[in-house]
Amino acid sequence: MPVSDYHQISDVLHIVEQASPNSVLDVGVGFGKWGLLCREVLEIYKERVQPESWTITIDGIEIHEPYRNPLWTLAYDEIHIGDAFQTLDGLGRYDLILCCDVIEHFDKSVGRQLLSKLLSHSDIAIVTSPRGNAPQGAIYGNEYERHRSQWSGPDFKDFPHIYKEIGFTFMAVVAEDARRLKGIAAMNALDIFGARRAIPEVMRLIANRGKRRFSAALSAKKAAIKTA
Repeated sequence: MPVSDYHQISDVLHIVEQASPNSVLDVGVGFGKWGLLCREVLEIYKERVQPESWTITIDGIEIHEPYRNPLWTLAYDEIHIGDAFQTLDGLGRYDLILCCDVIEHFDKSVGRQLLSKLLSHSDIAIVTSPRGNAPQGAIYGNEYERHRSQWSGPDFKDFPHIYKEIGFTFMAVVAEDARRLKGIAAMNALDIFGARRAIPEVMRLIANRGKRRFSAALSAKKAAIKTA
């Protein structure tokens, strides 16, 4: 689709912020969401609010030009129209590449080659894709929207990577060199906040269960004494 699962936004942007790139390539621009969100994290957070003050290069690749809309002009420096697998050959290197909900549109063998090609143009790439079986045809009048492969953690075993499942989707942070992943943490603030809320609740449940067992044992003991 021209958009990806919104549940992955915080996780992807958490990696983008940690990578702190000066140049980004968005493979599969679609609606243009990632370009805009990267501007927010990489420019607005640094108090560069107006476009004339922006310093980060954000380019994109999109095979379906009818998706073009005003966000493309606002968020991206340049968008290349064409098949990502072929278009990458004519591009230089970027500090970070996003490939969000794109790889499932390629046959598995071509998708693996695409991963290698991404890492020939960047030290690190963020890949997202649906988990499990997610059939999809040529929606939006776009034959390229068809899902042709299914991906999971083991598919990234040939590359240094960080893998995280996010609801019905997943994120893989892939690198050519494992050293590039040092210092990159997949757990974001929402995960930590959730864990902090969950741990006390679990402890409360354990405590309550212990109280119930103790109360039951005490009652049984009292009943045994009365019987005696």
